[in-house]
Amino acid sequence: MQSLRQAKARHALHYWRIARAADQMYQRGGRDLQLGLTLFDEEWSNIKAAQAWAAKNSERDPVAAEMCSFYANDCASLIELRQHALVWTRWLKEALVAAGLSGLVNAIAMHTGNLGIAYSHIGETDEAIRHFRKHLALSRQQRDQKGEQTALANLGIMYRNRGEVGRSIGFFKKSLTLAVARSDQRAEGSALNNLGTSHAALGEIHIALIYQQRALSISQELKNWREVGHQLGDIGLLLVDHNPHRSITLFTEQLKIARQLQDRRSEAAATGNLGKAFALSGRYALAKELFDQHLQIAREIGDLRSQLVALTNLGAALSTLGHSDRGLQAFDEALLIARQISDLSGEAKALYDKAVVLERLGSLRTAIELAEAALEIFADIDERVSALKIKGKLEVWRGLDKVA
Repeated sequence: MQSLRQAKARHALHYWRIARAADQMYQRGGRDLQLGLTLFDEEWSNIKAAQAWAAKNSERDPVAAEMCSFYANDCASLIELRQHALVWTRWLKEALVAAGLSGLVNAIAMHTGNLGIAYSHIGETDEAIRHFRKHLALSRQQRDQKGEQTALANLGIMYRNRGEVGRSIGFFKKSLTLAVARSDQRAEGSALNNLGTSHAALGEIHIALIYQQRALSISQELKNWREVGHQLGDIGLLLVDHNPHRSITLFTEQLKIARQLQDRRSEAAATGNLGKAFALSGRYALAKELFDQHLQIAREIGDLRSQLVALTNLGAALSTLGHSDRGLQAFDEALLIARQISDLSGEAKALYDKAVVLERLGSLRTAIELAEAALEIFADIDERVSALKIKGKLEVWRGLDKVA
């Protein structure tokens, strides 16, 4: 007669296969994409129960330990996509322990890197960097060039988010070199896009466009629609200040792709991008609705960096529509998050946007103080375009303050 332990193990194995199959269908895309999502959602309660059994019994049961590790790895795309960031973080922590117990060296490296991504989603920047550095060391130790390339790219993203843009470019160039050496076009496209985003932060728009258009061509050729959506959004952001109508077209396509993929994190970004374009076109009420949607999605998926962007944009829209008190409250919430997750660029932007509102309300000296704080941050992190913009505004405001 089958023991309870054997029955539980068979249950865990069965639903691991289902979860893996669902993830593979989603990755293939096309008609299989929706089939994979539907299968995963319909079986989520069973998948969750099986993973929980595996995690609980990892220390005393080698089969359970292997299952716990497999679950976090083999349906990583759908867990990240469909569940709150804290769920994925917990699964990965459990998987890392289980992989260590089982001696699964490659899995340890992979879980370490994925845990860095999960920490970045919940705003724990220092933990994310620590895990990416460990992933880089493990990959080099194992002579795993794909893992090394991924770790370098992730470190570049984190340093860029923390405001160390020049440093991030060094990581992205190393990542690109490895991707080309391995003939990995998907990774090459990602590295090119990351380089474009960093050059954009330095105000080097022409260079950024070259990188991002090359990345978009690769993703379209590979039919990598998730990356196509990201790259359309990044190109739109490069153009938005000078050509918001063209950006609206790009952001609308980005949003369409995100919804087709049922990718909530990308949907949040695209919704916020559209809001920014409509605000620059003078359609503030519509922009405010889109920023509200962006914030709601970001909160549902637990993405603090996305919440920071949404709150800053919402603060500006509310203030423009005459709801200054609510706008200032949104800026204060954004600043709390920015400082919590060590996002210097986000902090500086929220400070400056709040200063603009306060100047409009007559609090000129407070506005100058906040703008000076924002300028200092932008200068420190070498975001030249933003720094020049604030310098110009401060000259005007200081002149007004002298007259007053």
